[in-house]
Amino acid sequence: SPKTSFGLNIQNLGPKFKTANAKNDLPLTIKLGAGYKPELFGENTLIAVDVEMPKDNDVNFCAGAEYFLTQRLGIRLGYNKQAGYSMGVGFKSTGEGYFEGVEVEVDYAFVSHDDFDNSQRFSFITKF
Repeated sequence: SPKTSFGLNIQNLGPKFKTANAKNDLPLTIKLGAGYKPELFGENTLIAVDVEMPKDNDVNFCAGAEYFLTQRLGIRLGYNKQAGYSMGVGFKSTGEGYFEGVEVEVDYAFVSHDDFDNSQRFSFITKF
């Protein structure tokens, strides 16, 4: 697989948002990102950076790293200029039998915040 990947995301590109009393622009946001799998650590490690450029707010910078201890269990560390530091774990699996080919991911993250209490996030993702 490739060692370097790039991404571009354009959010809220479209006509004005209409309400009963007004028309407002959608909050246009452009995100650029890059990921790199260092050869030193093999396919188990990913280092990523993102730059988020909202039209109506300050530029935000994010960076993170992911390392899979086993084929199914990974750990993550991250930094977000607006939110602070984060750390988490993830588990991924491919089903067997009737669920063969179904991918499942369960993730947990602890996120620090400067402006309010820390948060804990859980996610469940499936692909089929």
